[in-house]
Amino acid sequence: MFDFLLVERLSNRLRDLATFRRDNDRQRFAVAVTDIFEDLTTIHTDYLKLFEKCLTSLSRHESIADIVESFSTARIELEAARRSTAIVANTLAGENNFKKYWQFLEYVRIYLGGLVTTTDGPYTSLSPSSQVGDLLRIVAGRPVVNDSDWDFLIRNTTFTLDNIRIVWEIVSQAYADALAQAT
Repeated sequence: MFDFLLVERLSNRLRDLATFRRDNDRQRFAVAVTDIFEDLTTIHTDYLKLFEKCLTSLSRHESIADIVESFSTARIELEAARRSTAIVANTLAGENNFKKYWQFLEYVRIYLGGLVTTTDGPYTSLSPSSQVGDLLRIVAGRPVVNDSDWDFLIRNTTFTLDNIRIVWEIVSQAYADALAQAT
């Protein structure tokens, strides 16, 4: 004899399981994607201000020592946020429950610098602020800063700023894609 009550209970359990999985996916999305993207938005805004200010100082040929000091001091402000966001993205990218959002997490890792996985294997990249900061310190260590040094710093800082904007667009698209997957 067919047990309709059993079928109804199984049907309810399947519905509950589907609801649980959907809610669990939304919860993971909120943690893995939304929180990281919000933190990264703050970091991105800080980067834009940091590099624009640096470019203005470089174009005015202000004291290279003052530029290095100002850049280094400003960089510290969101260092904890950059590091913690990178650590969370690195950790979640390796978790099975977050495989669905791996592409977004990988682009976050590329944006922030650090350990990145490619088809050629893992590699470590410097953060944008480390790249420019290192160049500033190298030039600041020279006895005389000439016009070609200023041009070099301006070109490299402009390149880094342009690259940040390009990667930000990629991160934003990956966020939108992840958002579409989560709903």
